[in-house]
Amino acid sequence: GNVPMTITNVVIIAFKSPVHRLFAKPVKNAIVNRGAGQQVPCALLPGGRFLATGEQNSLAVGWSQHYALYAGVYHTLSRRPLLARVRPLDTDAKD
Repeated sequence: GNVPMTITNVVIIAFKSPVHRLFAKPVKNAIVNRGAGQQVPCALLPGGRFLATGEQNSLAVGWSQHYALYAGVYHTLSRRPLLARVRPLDTDAKD
């Protein structure tokens, strides 16, 4: 982008299907602000990058296998999160 912004939350959101995402009807959601990567809130200047990671535990694996799971960030330039689809995770996750 060309204006500064602040990342306010890192989230995972589960929908029954990708179609339910279009109507913003989540089944489950969680805030995952703590983890490896940059801390939230995080101010980003134009051209800046933000990296967040989450633990692949049995909860995340279950959500990814039963729902259309998305990871995303909330930021100060929009009321809606910026989302990316998470493919079903491997069942060998640690608790």
